[in-house]
Amino acid sequence: MSRIMRPITAGIRTRPRNFTPMVQTSDISECDSEEVVRKETIGSVNTQIRDKNHGRLFAIVSLRSHQHKVTDEDLLMIQGDIGAPVGKKIILNKLLLIGSQDFTLIGRPLLPRDLARVEATVVEKAPSETKVRLDFIRRNNHLRYKFANNIHTTIRINRISFINELEKTDDLAGFDGNNALVENLPS
Repeated sequence: MSRIMRPITAGIRTRPRNFTPMVQTSDISECDSEEVVRKETIGSVNTQIRDKNHGRLFAIVSLRSHQHKVTDEDLLMIQGDIGAPVGKKIILNKLLLIGSQDFTLIGRPLLPRDLARVEATVVEKAPSETKVRLDFIRRNNHLRYKFANNIHTTIRINRISFINELEKTDDLAGFDGNNALVENLPS
């Protein structure tokens, strides 16, 4: 490539020539090992679950291959019929994540079924607005209108609650020892 066609920015350095990257070292003593920190964190989360002082909970629920973030008393509109009649109470147990102000439990990929539950009630089943499709065949002067509407189901989230404490669940299918990733949020 000739010097004229070479881009101007190709020769610009973003660091000085004598730059050496700094290697980060961490001084971890034996008392601050990962296992001790992990047990401390799980213990503090378990005390909040046991004493029920975790505050308002939120959850990410998987319904009909869509993920929805829900809290108590939320209304959730789902495309399609979920198979429950109006007024029926249902339990949503496909939880991807559950959390509060102080902690978040992340499933890998799902949380155990006997860790927490989301209770909901089917409020309404209503058809969506009518969609009109026009089929036209040229040269035959042929018009055909097609109408379609889908059912939308509305559910109300009644309660999000814990059933068991961490690491005291029986449902361990699909998990490698640790049921959930515990993340402490900064205060």
